[in-house]
Amino acid sequence: MVEEAHRRMLEEARSSFKSPSGWAHFAGATMAMCGGMINSISFLDLGSHFFVSHLTGDTTHVGMRLAGYDNVANSKQTAADAEEAATTAFAVLIIVAFCTGAAISGCFISRNAVSVGRSAYGLVLLIAASLLVVAAFGDITAGKPIGALCAAMACGIQNGMVTTYSGAIIRTTHVTGTWTDAGLSVGRVLGRLVSKGRNLSPVDKAYLKADFQRGRLMFMLALFFCGGCFIGGNLHRGSLQKKALLIPASILACGGLAHAYYVAFVLHIGFWQLLKTSRQQDEGAPAQQVFLCVDGEVHDVSNLSQPLNASVLDTAAALEGLPQELEEGKCKSGSGAIM
Repeated sequence: MVEEAHRRMLEEARSSFKSPSGWAHFAGATMAMCGGMINSISFLDLGSHFFVSHLTGDTTHVGMRLAGYDNVANSKQTAADAEEAATTAFAVLIIVAFCTGAAISGCFISRNAVSVGRSAYGLVLLIAASLLVVAAFGDITAGKPIGALCAAMACGIQNGMVTTYSGAIIRTTHVTGTWTDAGLSVGRVLGRLVSKGRNLSPVDKAYLKADFQRGRLMFMLALFFCGGCFIGGNLHRGSLQKKALLIPASILACGGLAHAYYVAFVLHIGFWQLLKTSRQQDEGAPAQQVFLCVDGEVHDVSNLSQPLNASVLDTAAALEGLPQELEEGKCKSGSGAIM
């Protein structure tokens, strides 16, 4: 009985956080870098000293301007014919644009957790990239804040794509929560080391590993966001100015096209099937993605309500018992393999 309880505690500790794969680290770091680039370029150009990738400062602007503060255009805004950036309405519009972007993500992606083959990441990345292209050629001259609003909407889309990974909250366009989680992870590691000393049990070591991996992910995201701000500032300083937004737009577009290619030609999932699956809300325990490999071709069988093509059914004739075999973690059809 004691051994069973210890085994469960150890399993719980190990599952408290599972380190993302290499591609997930790369994708998260790249998106955080893009978020930093967008924010710094927009701060330096679109609306003059107005952030678009997070809403804490913008919400503060709304409250302060309603109270009669910070509502006079500065010299840069006046010189750029951008006095609208000093109004309460402009701050409200930035918030609305960001929330609209997040709503667009929510319309196409129903899952909070990472699910490469079951979420339409490629589509929303291409939408975000398109908005950044508009932002690069838009401005707030003559009272039309198209550029800043499109940039804020793109950030809302990006931020809403993935909100959790193995229980950790993931954000790629702002870092307040990221730095908070990084500090929490460091504190938990130090607290456990101080309280336990050298008398660390296997459960303690498992929690230490999970907290270290969570903290490492958070530090990576925050530092890449900071690096993106540095890159964005330097790009803006040159001849590109606000057209430097085309750089993160290109990166996001490449990511969207790469995801679309992977889903269509590696997983063999059609666009409309992916869109339908992406909008389905998982119920109960989080579903795991399951692939069936038949004669070198990979097929997504996570959602068994979706029809498989005839060649797959012919090759894996035993698919009638697939749900039970999936539960047991194996596949008995000779030419197929479950991954």
